[in-house]
Formats: sequence, C-alpha cells, structure tokens
Amino acid sequence: METARLALFALGVALITSRVGLVVHELVGHGVTASAFGAEIEEVRLYATAGGWISYDRDHPWTWTEALVVQLAGIAVELVMGAAAAVAAWRTRGALAVALGGAALGLCLHAGFYLAAGTYHGLGDGALLHRRLGDDRGWLCWPIAAAMVGGCFVGARRLAAIVRVWLPTPSATRQLMALTVALAAAAGAHAGLASAEVALRPSPTYQAIMKPERQRVIDQDLARWAAAEQARGKAPDRGAVAAHRRRLETERPRPLPFGAILAIALALATAAGAALGRPRPGDVARLPQPAVRRAVTWAVIAALSISAIDALAA
Repeated sequence: METARLALFALGVALITSRVGLVVHELVGHGVTASAFGAEIEEVRLYATAGGWISYDRDHPWTWTEALVVQLAGIAVELVMGAAAAVAAWRTRGALAVALGGAALGLCLHAGFYLAAGTYHGLGDGALLHRRLGDDRGWLCWPIAAAMVGGCFVGARRLAAIVRVWLPTPSATRQLMALTVALAAAAGAHAGLASAEVALRPSPTYQAIMKPERQRVIDQDLARWAAAEQARGKAPDRGAVAAHRRRLETERPRPLPFGAILAIALALATAAGAALGRPRPGDVARLPQPAVRRAVTWAVIAALSISAIDALAA
C-alpha cells in the first residue's frame, strides 16, 4: 500500500515538474529570448504529458551567437528553476522537501541531459553546438555528464533518506526494493502517457527536432539520391530506397552511444545514492495521504493547463 502511494506521489510530482518545466523552457526560455532579439513567434506546440516546441523567425538573418543564445535559453532557465527548487527543498522537511527536491533533481537532470546528449548527438537544443564543436564536442559533454552523475548521487541520497522512512519494512533491502518498484512504476506511467500522446498526435516537426545529426544527414543524402534517380527516369521503389539507406548507414559509422551511457551512469548513481541515504532526526514517518492527493490533483491541473495553452496557441 505504501509503495503504491509513493508511486502515485512520485508520478504527480514528475508530471507537475515536467509540465512547469515545459512551459518555462519553451515560452520563457526560447520565446522571451527570441522576442528580445526581435523575432516573431510563429507556432507553439505543447504536449500535455510529453515535450513540445516553439518556432520563431525575424526579417533579418541570425548571427551564430544570437541563435545559440536563443537555443540554449530554455536549458538555462530550467537550471535556474532547478537551483531555486533545491534551495527551497534544503529548507523544508517531509513530503514538501521530497517534492521540491525531486523537482530540482528532475529539472537539472533534464536540462543537463538535453544539453550533453543533444550536443553529442546533434539533436534538439544541442544541434548548433554539435555542428560548431564537431569532433571536439566531448570536451564539453563529458564534464557535464560527470557533474550530472555526481549531482544525481547527492540528490538521490538526500531524497532517499526521507523516502525510505515512509516504507513500512525495517529491512534496508526491502525498503530499497519497494522504492525501486515505486519509482519504476511512476517513470513507466509517465513515459507511457507521453508515448501514447505523441503516437496519437504525431508531428513531423517534433520528430525532426529530436532526430540525431547522423540520421538527419543520412535522410538528406537519401533524398538527394532519390531525386537524382527520379531525374534520370529511374524512380526507385521501396526496396531500392531501403537498400540505399542501409548502404548509407554502413558508410557513416555510428557514434559512441553517449546518451545511453549517460542514462546508465545516472541510474547507477541514483541506486548508489538511495542505498546510502540515511534518515534525519525529525523526518515524517509516513507519506501523508493529503500530500498524495495534492500531487495527483495538481498534476491533472498542470496537464489540462498545458492542453489549454496548446489549444489557445493553435
């Protein structure tokens, strides 16, 4: 029962955090910054449980520095929000401390992962840095990854020190197992909601934004080849297109799976931090039911608000 309550609480906090982070990232980070550089907002698309994007343009060309500032502004404001939530969490206790601490960890990890993995693979807000840094991008990505792993360990240890008290069993092993089940259930539910929504509301723009640079280049080469074949009067069929794609993928070697390596390292850091977390005197001995209700209620409100913003923007 306590494991299920913790899973609901974690899901609620995750949804609230990601929805607030989405609005701040897109509208405040990208939108306000782009407007400050004289751009006009052309389109806003926000998913109720997944990501989103904002498009903007202006009547004169962007310098590389201006474009980079606007592209990284979303990540920057997320980091500021995460730092503020961490300070607030440090000054509180109980369920509120866990909610604020979880929000801080979630915002900072999302921003850091998006920056590091995006820069390494050339997707999302890291695309410009990927193209500018080229093969030297590791000098930026690996230090960010190391900082994220360290921060994840510290944050998980502090949060687990509170949360483990909420689980009824006195066995540390069973506490960690219950905590793992609760967090895995919350993460799986959030990911399932996001995947289902994106599948129901597919968007070529969203897919293009999140496509790695290697795949983007392969798609461009394939399109050029197909156009050349068409011009020669030899329109390729689906089998020929698939064969040529395989050839292009073989010719362009796959990069190191940086994103996957970082995700595994963060999972291990979380597990290690949770295992070493120790309760503090005065921590609440159980998760209050009102805290669970508030988390779920505000999560629903946050998702509905995002849907309303998206509808108004459309």
